Amino acid sequence: KGINVLKAKPESVAQPNTPAQQGQKNRMTLIVSVYRLIAAIILFGYKEQAIKKSEYNAFVSDNIMDAISLDSSQVASLDFPLLKVSKGTIGDTAITGNSTTVQQRIVTIDWDDTLTPVGGAQTDIAYLAVYDVTNGVWYLSDGTDLRSDGTVSTGVMGNVALNQDYEAYLFFYAAAGGSSSDSVHIQSTAL
Repeated sequence: KGINVLKAKPESVAQPNTPAQQGQKNRMTLIVSVYRLIAAIILFGYKEQAIKKSEYNAFVSDNIMDAISLDSSQVASLDFPLLKVSKGTIGDTAITGNSTTVQQRIVTIDWDDTLTPVGGAQTDIAYLAVYDVTNGVWYLSDGTDLRSDGTVSTGVMGNVALNQDYEAYLFFYAAAGGSSSDSVHIQSTAL
């Protein structure tokens, strides 16, 4: 990204495995594993934040402290409502009343397609990431739905039983300008 960096490694470290270091290592391991599973949409969701750093670095630095918590044993866990899969300057889009429906193992999120927020356009691409909490699997939309459609869906989600919990994240990306909206978190137990 065009930044000259001078790196040095300490010759010796007094306590290389303190509880704080273990906690940070566990945070990093968890956020990197999330990134690897949803990298396809993070590249769009954090493009605007990737100034003199990669989308990966922007995502990790934005989430490692806020979206990952540690228990007393330094075991890391993801705090889904605080996780961000996108951060940008396009204004917020309100999810409509009955915003999530699941039919035949498909998660659908709806919004009012007649409203365009500040910085947004009807041609913005809607992205949806859904995490199946029970099975530990992420599902992503294919990037073909537009703001003007008023809806976005995942593909058919395999091995999903009824009444399972899922976490969903919606954001919009303007391909013309490379900007995105902040992601919106939607939690449901409707699967």
